[in-house]
Amino acid sequence: MNTLIESNLVALKKQSFPELEKLPSHQGKKFDGKITLSVWKDTTANQELRIVVQAYRHLILGIGRMEAKGFVISRAGEIRDLRKV
Repeated sequence: MNTLIESNLVALKKQSFPELEKLPSHQGKKFDGKITLSVWKDTTANQELRIVVQAYRHLILGIGRMEAKGFVISRAGEIRDLRKV
């Protein structure tokens, strides 16, 4: 799952602020029938975009494993990674 998240983050970080701004607030798709990959976008109080890539692997009976990583991009194109709190 980590590789899937990382490859999507790399692709998203190559996009400009205006391109990322056009993304829907949420989009998701399934891989291999067990992993759902979602991309979340929102705007911070500083008018930056926060982008998070989340992967969820369904195991059994609604139990699963989830990972997420993301970044913030300013209008000037400056990128910083989000960190876990």
